Amino acid sequence: MTLPPAPANVAQYSIITAAPAAGGSATITYDVAAKNAGTYHSLAAMTSDQTPGTTQVLTTLTATHP
Repeated sequence: MTLPPAPANVAQYSIITAAPAAGGSATITYDVAAKNAGTYHSLAAMTSDQTPGTTQVLTTLTATHP
């Protein structure tokens, strides 16, 4: 998959997947980098026309010096 250029605030991307299937799942992998070592947080949110509301998952990322 090729993503479009980063949004101006580099905070949001939209990924459109195939139609849902009963009992199905989707995994979206990505690579991230940081200019400085430290702890960062990434918030992923998912909406669907099949279920109400927005599912959110907060992940803690740790960047270290190479």
